[in-house]
Amino acid sequence: MRWPPSYPNSTAEYFLTLNPALTGNAPDSQPQTSKKSLNDIYMGVDVWGRGSHGGGGFGSYKAITHIAPDSLGLSVALFGQGWTWESEQDKPGWNWDKWWEYDRKLWVGPVSGEVEVPQTPRREGEPECPHGPFQPIASFFPRNPPPDPFDTLDISCPSSEEEDAMFRCIWVPIQTVSVSTGKSYEATLYYKVNDAGQADIDLGMSVKPLSADDTPFEVQHVPVSDVDLPGGWTKISIQLSVPTEQQGAVTQTGAIGLVVAIVAEDAAKDLAVKIRVGQLNVYAIPPLATAVHSPTMLWANFATSASKDTPGTLSWEVAASFQPLTAITVNSPDDPVSAFTVQPSNIWFPRFMYYNVYGILYSDNDHVGQPEEAIWIGTTGFNGRSNSFEVVPNELPFWSEVGAGKAKVRFYIRGVTYHGSVLEWEKCVFVDYDLSGLLA
Repeated sequence: MRWPPSYPNSTAEYFLTLNPALTGNAPDSQPQTSKKSLNDIYMGVDVWGRGSHGGGGFGSYKAITHIAPDSLGLSVALFGQGWTWESEQDKPGWNWDKWWEYDRKLWVGPVSGEVEVPQTPRREGEPECPHGPFQPIASFFPRNPPPDPFDTLDISCPSSEEEDAMFRCIWVPIQTVSVSTGKSYEATLYYKVNDAGQADIDLGMSVKPLSADDTPFEVQHVPVSDVDLPGGWTKISIQLSVPTEQQGAVTQTGAIGLVVAIVAEDAAKDLAVKIRVGQLNVYAIPPLATAVHSPTMLWANFATSASKDTPGTLSWEVAASFQPLTAITVNSPDDPVSAFTVQPSNIWFPRFMYYNVYGILYSDNDHVGQPEEAIWIGTTGFNGRSNSFEVVPNELPFWSEVGAGKAKVRFYIRGVTYHGSVLEWEKCVFVDYDLSGLLA
């Protein structure tokens, strides 16, 4: 190997200790090269401050400022994030709530006020490097907003006199996905055709590898899952996997998207198709040994508000229901085979992505309507706690109607599973609360 003059001796010594096959310096080794970008360069920052500019902790932002992932495009390798717990755990009164507040301060900033950043002594020969006030780590990694639900996927097909122009097939990638080789997954997508123009539209899903060198995905359509839903929405599903012939790869990335087949009535005319894409879910298929179960919700509670201006807290719990047991066969008292279907892991316990919260007022004659008539109040997830939701009474959409004889409200909580399925109302929960005590 030839080393550039600028290479430190210690770096050269490190590479010389590596197996030649790893560095491509062996006669039978293959070149280990691929195109790289600045995003592939990770600059290390230690939250404990061990050798890191800024001293770590709440001063970690000083080092990240120089890495500049949002402008230069370099990546950050953050070490020692457990600092938020380990540096404070022995202090009196330390608990989970205080840790959550402390940890949140590092990542997204304080709920209110400013963060005091300790002064870090400079090392010998280190020049002064002034910085502005504290910046949370999340501020260096801007998040692009999700698509506007009112926006649609617009597909334009110009007129054509070609013989086969009446039929067109278009591949529209939507999301990247990373899967483990040799395992099976299922993907579901919800969509709505807003305007098909003068054409017949048929939509399907598919997955394609991001690299031409990767093994193609095996995709199987799930026809029984093509379900027409209220509001013109349709749900489609596929099963996908990557064969295990690919050596040395544990995971593979691909692009999952729509295959849009368009049959035009008149190819000589311009055609515009508008499609609204809803929720996309990809999840692992449970092993055959998994007991068949379905998610449900157990109970709901509302912790009272101190006043109409302060939040009360809705909380609830979830569970799984199993099918009735069939005939159980036990060959002998010493039979090592379990008589019951055993859950292989807790990861197959029903999980929810989020919950929608609804509310409806009782009428003057103490009658409450059906859950379909309830008004949407909000969706969980933004406060980091999945099974609770804060409600400020005077911010309820029907607060102006609350008065004498009409102050009782029913809150409904409806879960949406990781499979993208919305629970039937029969499996959801509700809780009643009298708001009259908050009117004074």
